[in-house]
Amino acid sequence: MNELGRPGILLDSGPHSPSASLRSNERPEHGSSQEHEHRPRTNEPATLQQPSPPLVQPSNLAQTPSTSDLPLLASESEDEEPATATCFGRSTSPTSASQKTKGAEYPKVGEEGICKMHRFSLYETVSRFYFVGGDVLDRKFRILKIDRTADFDELVVSEDEIVYTRKEMNQLLNVIDDGNRVSGGLKLRCSTWGLLGFIRFTGAYYMLVITKRSQVAMIGGHYVYQVDGTELVPLTTPASSRLKAERISEEARFVSTLSNLDLSRSFYFSYTYDITRSLQQNLTREREALSQGALRRSHDYHRGMFVWNHHLLGPASEALQNTYDWCIPVSLPTDVV
Repeated sequence: MNELGRPGILLDSGPHSPSASLRSNERPEHGSSQEHEHRPRTNEPATLQQPSPPLVQPSNLAQTPSTSDLPLLASESEDEEPATATCFGRSTSPTSASQKTKGAEYPKVGEEGICKMHRFSLYETVSRFYFVGGDVLDRKFRILKIDRTADFDELVVSEDEIVYTRKEMNQLLNVIDDGNRVSGGLKLRCSTWGLLGFIRFTGAYYMLVITKRSQVAMIGGHYVYQVDGTELVPLTTPASSRLKAERISEEARFVSTLSNLDLSRSFYFSYTYDITRSLQQNLTREREALSQGALRRSHDYHRGMFVWNHHLLGPASEALQNTYDWCIPVSLPTDVV
């Protein structure tokens, strides 16, 4: 060990050695005679500062993948959403549901320009369906209630116009779950991208929803999607079905006919763009709405002759005040202009 306390070449401590001349030129400060003894010397021989050998990595460790092998970052794929919709993500805390603030004032539809839902979760109890919709930012939520105990030729749908936050919607669903715990509680049926409408054959109504989608185009900043998957949901339970035996077989035949129709190939829709009209017509309506100071455009001007599910939207138009906040018109590629 040398005088610095580090391994290296020992310095000669004679009177004519370089180290002796260095020590003779050092002058301690006032009252700090030991300060320079611990300060590193800058004129030390180069052999004292030996570089540490490089670390040798074991050969069995995986090598760092190249940039081309790394997955896409979130910023590179932020516009790509999953084909299957995610559920609302409700928390299970029924005790906090009863702590809802009394007398709270909630915004209603249209007060803050909140109307269009982009993602939905379908919950069910023994007596009702609850269709929970969220906006594009997943911050504001609304709920649609569908009765499952009504007569088979009647569609009973109630639209809640209150706009909820995520916490408030969690509290509401927990209250529903707690109130139906005896009969099985509140269960998630499926997650959807939108409602295509309601249809009835010989018995009760059915609800047709979009379960999968894919982005195929962008027109003027508006996304256009293709339907990749659908599901037909009956609005009654098997116990409440009152169909006769001969009508059951006929009902099954109609349901099978609709199920054989492939809706996952050539049907398109958009949440913010009217694909039943030309680009020039849509731009004109946009300018008119802006000049009038409208917060949102009306979706009641879809041209029915180009809407494939126009018949399915009929019962929804009669039962809902804001039909196109929940239901989505779809068109064939030959109809898209």
